[in-house]
Amino acid sequence: MDSGGPPLISPFDYDTKPPGNYNDEDLLRDTTASEVPEPKPLTTFTDTSIQIGLVRTIKVRTEIAAYLNDFRSVTSYEKSLAINSELTTASRSLDALLRAHKNQNPSPSPFQLRTVEHIMQRYFLAIHLPWLGLAKDDPRYFFSRRLCVEAGLRHHRVVKTHMSTDPAQKASQESDDFGRLLVCGSGSVRFIGTQCLLAATLEFVWELDERLEGARSLDLSTTATTSTTSAASTSGARMGFMGPMVDEGEMLNVLRYTVEWMRARIKAGEVNIKGFLFATAVLAEAEGLTKYASEEQLKDIVSAAQDAFSGMGDFEQLSRDWDWDFLQDPSYNLNFNINLGGMDLVFSSL
Repeated sequence: MDSGGPPLISPFDYDTKPPGNYNDEDLLRDTTASEVPEPKPLTTFTDTSIQIGLVRTIKVRTEIAAYLNDFRSVTSYEKSLAINSELTTASRSLDALLRAHKNQNPSPSPFQLRTVEHIMQRYFLAIHLPWLGLAKDDPRYFFSRRLCVEAGLRHHRVVKTHMSTDPAQKASQESDDFGRLLVCGSGSVRFIGTQCLLAATLEFVWELDERLEGARSLDLSTTATTSTTSAASTSGARMGFMGPMVDEGEMLNVLRYTVEWMRARIKAGEVNIKGFLFATAVLAEAEGLTKYASEEQLKDIVSAAQDAFSGMGDFEQLSRDWDWDFLQDPSYNLNFNINLGGMDLVFSSL
């Protein structure tokens, strides 16, 4: 999944059973004993319970990797929905197992639960994200559109718990393992945040843009600015498609937290700043659309992204590696056009 290549192993290549449900100490006892200790019941939490739970989903996850990346694979929406059903069944079984473990002592750590959710979420996104572009205008892909938006918002809310924009909260915020992984991790931890950003914020911008076009068609763009700004700052101001999930004010805050998360990754050593620039541009556009900005005002989005790019030079570790003088070139252009058609939306890196 990380490399975008077909898996080199399939469930038909082995017939071994999953590991036994043991604690580490169970395997360190008398090694001369002739009898192997009995594994604990599957519903009893041990040091290997999380691994066993994930192994039970390996078959469908391998099938998804082959479906998406095998060059002989023929993709279709019907096939995607069929695989989604298999993944949903496996995910529900895993969720039921984890729920049984959560009431025990010891129980799974918050880091383990977050990691399992992250692993499973990436496969749902991988199935449905390729159809997001088509879903904008074709109701047949509504399910994929909704699933991508929900997954994106869920991930952003996780980031929000670790990326406070309030200095007072930052000072009192306890550091945790998953928060550090979000900032310093590579692979799926790195790119799934951008996929979620794409899914959730595109829906947000689409809704704002459609409403703005409607207002312009009635020549309401001037008079609607005040009411829209007020609505965006009021809890409960809902979007059309996203109504049950998020209001405008929350979504704008989600974008701000995303920018902070990507900035934190750069400060931690990330050298690819496309995600930060994209998030900054989307935030600027969303803020402009909520205020019914004119076409000319919306052109300032690129300028905002360029300003953000220039600001990254403040980090010493970046200023040594990057030539920031190219920003002074008047012919330089930041292009944020994103192709939403086909399987190209499934990307493994920025």
